[in-house]
Amino acid sequence: MGNYGPIDFPRPLTSWTRTLPQDEGLALIDLAVPGEAAEDWRNRCEALLDTAEPSYRQTLIRLVQRIFIETDGADTVLDTPMLRLIQSGPETRRNDIFFSRYGLAHPWTLLAVQELVAPRLAAAEAAGAAPEAIPMEDWDALVDRFTEEEASAASRRKTRSSVIGVLVQLGVLERDGASSAPARPRRARPDPLAYGLTVAEQLSGQLLLTLRTAEVVAHSDASRLWCPSPDYAEACLRAAVALDVLVATKVEGQPALTLSAAEKALLTPQAPAEGQGAEAGA
Repeated sequence: MGNYGPIDFPRPLTSWTRTLPQDEGLALIDLAVPGEAAEDWRNRCEALLDTAEPSYRQTLIRLVQRIFIETDGADTVLDTPMLRLIQSGPETRRNDIFFSRYGLAHPWTLLAVQELVAPRLAAAEAAGAAPEAIPMEDWDALVDRFTEEEASAASRRKTRSSVIGVLVQLGVLERDGASSAPARPRRARPDPLAYGLTVAEQLSGQLLLTLRTAEVVAHSDASRLWCPSPDYAEACLRAAVALDVLVATKVEGQPALTLSAAEKALLTPQAPAEGQGAEAGA
């Protein structure tokens, strides 16, 4: 989070053609039990998806595990704050955690916000006007600039559709009518704990541990992703602190945030369970 300018995205980016349906994804996440072998979870997922094609089942399970299910060296499902919040939360929280994690797993999401959404929001607010819809030609131009040269026309269309679909689900874009209609940018109002969790996971992932609140509001992945107003972002952080998703502290006298004990525990390497050595985890 130390880079406060535009993100310098590498080129080319791989086309986003493999999507994760929300209903099936959440159903598989709900099957996870902390402390159990991930293999047992995968077997239950296979049983739930028994009518699907084997290749589709395996791809879906791999995607869900990579993005949502954390395991230790013995391939045991970990009890993470994300897993608890998404399994027990209301529909809005489950939606926002699902699509924030899913969206951040693909660089296209933050790229599209940075290049197409955020500039239009800023320009519209400076002019005191409502943001205009983003033309499909601009989406196509973005995909053409960043995707691999050999990507087919169908892959490029699918990438565009995947990015727009996730941003609509996150509330950063809105449409009137048909799903093919151009989408307008807007400042989203994510579930406060989903916002706070995204901040906590970035602090943990980048080993920052503590950061000034003003920097979180202005530059965190959560703020880049949802483009909330500063007031709403601060309200989200207060709610996250109240429920121990984050912890309030001070840095040089300025309000700051640090990780909860649960998130800090995930930074400690997990020893294999008794009787599960290197061979068992291989």
